[in-house]
Amino acid sequence: METTAKKKTPFYQIIIDDILAQIAAGSFSYDQPICTENSLIEQYGFSRITVRRAMTELENRGILYRKRGVGSFVCHPEELAPALPETSSSPAGKLFAFVFPFHVSKTGLTDAFQAASDYLLSKGCYSSIYIADEREDKTGRSILEKLLSMNVAGVAYYPRTSHVHLELLNQFLFSGRSVVVMDVPSTSPCIPSVLSDNLSGSRMLTEHLIALGHTNIAYLSGISPSDRLTIGERLSGYMLALSAHKIPIHKEWIRTDIKYEKRLAPLSDPNSLRSILKELVNEGVTAVLAEHDSFAHDILLCCLDVGISVPQTLNVCGFDNSEWASALSNNNPSFSITTIAQDQAAIGKDVAKLLYNGVGAPITQAQTVTVPVRLIEGNTTGPAPIHPNSSIV
Repeated sequence: METTAKKKTPFYQIIIDDILAQIAAGSFSYDQPICTENSLIEQYGFSRITVRRAMTELENRGILYRKRGVGSFVCHPEELAPALPETSSSPAGKLFAFVFPFHVSKTGLTDAFQAASDYLLSKGCYSSIYIADEREDKTGRSILEKLLSMNVAGVAYYPRTSHVHLELLNQFLFSGRSVVVMDVPSTSPCIPSVLSDNLSGSRMLTEHLIALGHTNIAYLSGISPSDRLTIGERLSGYMLALSAHKIPIHKEWIRTDIKYEKRLAPLSDPNSLRSILKELVNEGVTAVLAEHDSFAHDILLCCLDVGISVPQTLNVCGFDNSEWASALSNNNPSFSITTIAQDQAAIGKDVAKLLYNGVGAPITQAQTVTVPVRLIEGNTTGPAPIHPNSSIV
């Protein structure tokens, strides 16, 4: 048993480490700003206060200087050399890039990146975050193409969908750089992946509901299982648990087409989440598994809006144990969602180890690391109602 808790890397230190790594790798120009306050806020999703603290510290150490209205620039070599961290070898190959489809501060991935960054720092290496989105110049593909031309030792890629741009990831391998795919199984036998045990997690949730007496359990998602394999595993865990307990699987209670705009749509829209929930309750459904906590949070708000009591009439489960699992609503500040906790720190450390050990290593059969999960019981689940098919007008 550990007697002392490991101190997490502060958010401002993450920014500092990333900028130092970018400088060490030579990925900057003395004539162009290496960053601005707004660009760092957009990249990391941290507060302006956090960003300013990082930039001020780098300025005080003589690494950056600021031009008002333009941005922060790297000091010239004669000023910079004493300020950079000393290493026993060339800084080439010391920077590892992490490409995420969203800001880590808005998800449960903060702990994963901190653990990875801490491990790499212990090896004299640095890590940098790149956020992919749907804009043409910042898609996952465009970022990977950019990284191929940079002096990075390896890449951890968290894809938005199950498409991992294998042809680009292979180019990193061919040049002796390491690659790890996060959150989804790798489609290449040569590229390792690290992911949570999504199937077991969903099965735990379903069996938890069954133990409470529920048999009419629905599954709701906005992502098709074919678009993201981990979501498919969560659906499979739900079905396996029902089957193991000889509970019929109703295909009409499995919805994977509820897009974000339908989660916000009014009750007058027959395809809205509000309408779907009322229909499910009227059909006798007493519990719902959502694809993740954010979706579960929206389900709770919709239930409050249409008069469905949670958990008395309908149980609600999420997945991820993100900030949404305990997000407060004005209508009911006491909700804590029953969910599945992923060990993000273990995920981050496993990714970092694979990245570090994979640099320059021969291309061999890669491994898939599946990290165990655990059930978190909130107050959105409880005993199944005695008369589950009472109609909601």
